[in-house]
Amino acid sequence: MRWLFGVFLFSAALFGQLNPTLAQQVTVTTGDHPTFTRVVLEAQGLTGWRLVRLGDGYALRLRRPASFDLDTAFRVITRDRLTSLSALEDGRGLRLTLGCTCHAVGFDYRPGIVVIDLRDGPPPKGSSFELTDAGDQAPPLLQNNATAQAPLVWNWAEHALPQTAPIPAPQVGASRLPDQKTLVLREALLQQFADGASRGLVDPVTQLPTPQKPDGAVPRATRIGLLALPGVAGLSPQQTRPTLTATGADCIAPAQINLPDWGNPDRPAATQLKDLSGFLGEFDRADPEALTVAVRRHLWLGFGLETVALVNAFGTDAADADLWRGMARAVDGGTDPDGPFAGMTMCAGPAALWAAMTQPRLSPPEVNTQAVLRSFSALPSHLRRSLGPALTEKFLQAGDQATAQSLRDAMLRGDPTAGALVDAQIALHSDRPAQAETKARAALSAGGPDSAAALVTLIEARFQARKPLSPADVTAAAAMRREQPDNPGLARATVLALALSDAFDAAFAELKTAPDGVANRTAPDVWAILAEVGPDSAVITHGVLAASAPPATTAATRLNLAKRLTHLGFGAAAQVWLGPDGDTVALATAELADGKARAALTRLAGHPGAEAAAIRAQALLALGDPATAATLLADTDKAAQETSARILSRDWAFLQQNGPPSWQSATAELQPTPQSGGPLTNGRAILTQSAATRAAMAALLESAPTQDPKP
Repeated sequence: MRWLFGVFLFSAALFGQLNPTLAQQVTVTTGDHPTFTRVVLEAQGLTGWRLVRLGDGYALRLRRPASFDLDTAFRVITRDRLTSLSALEDGRGLRLTLGCTCHAVGFDYRPGIVVIDLRDGPPPKGSSFELTDAGDQAPPLLQNNATAQAPLVWNWAEHALPQTAPIPAPQVGASRLPDQKTLVLREALLQQFADGASRGLVDPVTQLPTPQKPDGAVPRATRIGLLALPGVAGLSPQQTRPTLTATGADCIAPAQINLPDWGNPDRPAATQLKDLSGFLGEFDRADPEALTVAVRRHLWLGFGLETVALVNAFGTDAADADLWRGMARAVDGGTDPDGPFAGMTMCAGPAALWAAMTQPRLSPPEVNTQAVLRSFSALPSHLRRSLGPALTEKFLQAGDQATAQSLRDAMLRGDPTAGALVDAQIALHSDRPAQAETKARAALSAGGPDSAAALVTLIEARFQARKPLSPADVTAAAAMRREQPDNPGLARATVLALALSDAFDAAFAELKTAPDGVANRTAPDVWAILAEVGPDSAVITHGVLAASAPPATTAATRLNLAKRLTHLGFGAAAQVWLGPDGDTVALATAELADGKARAALTRLAGHPGAEAAAIRAQALLALGDPATAATLLADTDKAAQETSARILSRDWAFLQQNGPPSWQSATAELQPTPQSGGPLTNGRAILTQSAATRAAMAALLESAPTQDPKP
């Protein structure tokens, strides 16, 4: 029976060789690079090939007959290196005709894919690809340069009609304007010429050469048919161009990452996992097809960590292993900026979605948002809910609220309760912290996988409103931080929660253990909280200590801290926070608080404004010149300060006329009424005036502000 089986196999092989209809179909694609042109042949079971030299190029010989698909071979390459591709006469290979000083190198990329690189320069010594069919060493291809196809050049001057006089410009007027058909034709020609120039088919010039009178007859009409040229038809605007990234690389094919088709939403997850138990065969070797199904099913279910473990254990040699790992990181909410989806945010298929999810930050002009929305909407509902909030947050941070709202609507489809967290995020980025807090608390009370993100949004809303947090919220943030130590959002939220609770010592200590990216982003916000709503004790403790080397904060935060330190009497520390180029009035105020009155006067020389005048007056008071200070304050709205300066300068006349009632009464007693009566009458008048003076002094003392004694 064995010999019968052998005869059957031999007959089948012979029949396949003799019957051309059973020849394998080989797809041929090409690509141009700076130093080589790549030819890729792909077919199921493509093995047993040999690359030999011909007089004008190379021949790829196969063991079996093949049918070559060359429709797109010249779609994206020029004919500088590879001038033509054609099947061999016997149907068992491919002929490559070259027009360059270059050589070919062939290799198996992976089973079913053969790659031939046409590299610039002479071949290396001893190259087996430079042998002829007879095994002899072939001569170099230098002579092919003379027969290489010249680039397409159209000399307009040679075919232009003779012109004896310049064409006059048309006169302005309704009757001389071109008609509608002429305008439409001109617009169409301009668009087609622009398209040809962008493809490199037409070289624009700034000025046409002067046409020469032809010796022979000029053709009555000339037809330019660029799209009929070999190798150009594939570039027709009506045909679909290859999908490329911004760097020219191919986008990942949708079939490779078509996650919506990898599971069944109508079957329980446990049942779908149970169906995957048989992908291991003899000697614990995984069946490639069964392993692919298992990996894809885990990704569809949202098991990213389990997918990575499965690939690392059984599928390290799989062609899509890196893609699976990249998708697994995205499913688990991680980022992978240098992974397999790097640079694919502009792709037209689902690669744009996975690229957006694996990037830490997005730039909307560099993202194909329509492709992202289409691919996101096609995901199963459980993945839309788990992946939607993080993706929405990225678009909100990038300022693309329209796309974020569309993602939110896609999440709500089939799950009306899934939008609370996204609503909170949208409200937060729309400067509506109260509404954001309400929505975030609703999402937090619902529990589930969105709890951490809901708590982060809640704390961000409280930070935006500069409101303190309850002890329960601070405790919840710390607990979730311990459960998810790698969550950057929770790391930031924990620090903000401590700062909003006036626990600045703990907040700054937590900053030291946070990841660098989180610390750099959060530290300025902690200093802003301290400067705006922090207690005086914390401002003194951290503001004075950090003044020796002020951290990176915003100008507004530095100004607020400096003003508070100046008010508390730490003028030297305030000057360091402000820096030499800080606010002029604030610097002068800090110098005055530091006992440098003359420096404050010098800094404010010629500086306008009532606030600057008030600081100059304070400096003059410190230097013992209350009269000049009072004059400066007269032109401001600082009535209380002017009164103090008038008192120090003993301007009783001003106080009697314009001072407060208590001072008007007191200053009136400084000039006693002259007495002209007898001793008894004068004595009674002096006693009466003395009583009035005592009453005025008592009223004056009662109006003076009092200070609490120091403890």
